[in-house]
Amino acid sequence: MKLSKEVKVGILTVVAIALFIFGYSYLKGSNLLEDNRIYYAVYDNVEGLTKSAPVTINGLRVGNIDDIKFLDDSGRLIVKFHVNGEFSFSSESTASVYSTSLIGGKALA
Repeated sequence: MKLSKEVKVGILTVVAIALFIFGYSYLKGSNLLEDNRIYYAVYDNVEGLTKSAPVTINGLRVGNIDDIKFLDDSGRLIVKFHVNGEFSFSSESTASVYSTSLIGGKALA
């Protein structure tokens, strides 16, 4: 079976767009092939926490910070983060901000 040049170019274009979307999401810190759970935490002060900062459990990196926004006019902040789907938490679990190094990087534990 012989394919015309137009069909080959069309297939190549679709594959290139799919790879671009997958690569862009991977560089942002989220993998489209992983099963992730999204959680939200509310803080008064995030102490320099940034997007893409790691989320750790007992020192093991299990996710990333997705977004940080203001919750209301009082100045409280809501942090959206994702954790790999293989972890489950109790209703009494807490997420705390901690310093990862002497230079001043922050992460969520």
